[in-house]
Amino acid sequence: MKCFFIPGRKWQLSLSEIKSVAQSLGIRYVELSHSEKVFLFDVMLDENALSLLFSRLGGSIKVGVMIDEPFEYLRAQFVDHERSKELKIPFSASFYSETLSNREKVSAKMKLGMKLKRWLKDYGYRARFVAKTTEPITSSVLLSTNKVLTDGFELCLLSHPKNGDTLWGVTLAIQDYAGFAERDYGRPRVNKKKGMLPPKLARIMVNLAELPEKSCIWDPFCGSGTVLMETLLLGYSVIGTDIDQTSVDETKENLAWLCDTYWISHTQYQVNLHDIRDGVPVISEFDGIVTEPYLGPILRSAVSVERMESIVKEIQPLYEAIERITHKKSTVKKKRAVIVVPGFKTDQGWIDMDPSFESAPHIDDLTQKISSYPLQWDRPNSIIRRNLKIYAF
Repeated sequence: MKCFFIPGRKWQLSLSEIKSVAQSLGIRYVELSHSEKVFLFDVMLDENALSLLFSRLGGSIKVGVMIDEPFEYLRAQFVDHERSKELKIPFSASFYSETLSNREKVSAKMKLGMKLKRWLKDYGYRARFVAKTTEPITSSVLLSTNKVLTDGFELCLLSHPKNGDTLWGVTLAIQDYAGFAERDYGRPRVNKKKGMLPPKLARIMVNLAELPEKSCIWDPFCGSGTVLMETLLLGYSVIGTDIDQTSVDETKENLAWLCDTYWISHTQYQVNLHDIRDGVPVISEFDGIVTEPYLGPILRSAVSVERMESIVKEIQPLYEAIERITHKKSTVKKKRAVIVVPGFKTDQGWIDMDPSFESAPHIDDLTQKISSYPLQWDRPNSIIRRNLKIYAF
């Protein structure tokens, strides 16, 4: 089945995450093309399975299936099935064309909306066009609050990134933005004084580990538990440790809340006080590490190279501790690690920290094998950026 994904702001992460999830689940696929706005795939899945795959992702905004012609699709969905005419049908459209200007896309979207409304009216259906008149793309919030996907439909115009051909798609599902926001700001313990890892990025990191079902993931710098929360929601068991007792307490409270809210067994996690520099704690066997170590103090403006080197010197022992624990013998032949390594905005430009252990003979750096693009997360005014590194050991 040919399908499309609409990536988030960091499309490189979105693309790598989709491929990693497909790989870990054993899903056969062919990548047809990709651009910053649209990914096209041919996958060996039906619509329900595609929606389930999408629900595991943290970096994609929408997913849908390709259709040959919009009005033939609508005829099959509404007219041929004699859908009830008692309620208004909410519908929308989004234009992801690479060749049109923003103004042209908005104009074309509004014309299509009026045409679809008249077409539905000719068959006796009342319809409501859900759209922001100044934007070519309908947001997930508008689609959700107006029940477009449950009671109606969204058509997407997708110009082919390679040859510019006009392609049509219909949206199947949108990202659970409300769930991510709830776990970010609605959990019991939120420590805004620390550099908080976004839940979407935490989920991307877990997915990039490509670990099989029923694996156990260890976060040795668990903070308030963001990585552990997203890991549990994906069906894994987790171990969290931290050197700070307050962080351990915050994590325990947040995980208890998560399990009660999302009906997850409390037996799937354990959280303990531990300093990773003391080695591997006495814990159950784990299959992989997903973590963001302490990245240094919060910075408000670009720093000098000397200041950056001072921060790196401070946090380098944490990465050295990670390298030491990779030597520990295990019943698991090859473990995976996804680790955040910081980059700093200095007065001489961006400089990324060298984690120093990539050349160790027992560690395989998989980052470039998984993605031909840098896997980075930052915001427009960031002083520190997160580089995602993927290892096997």
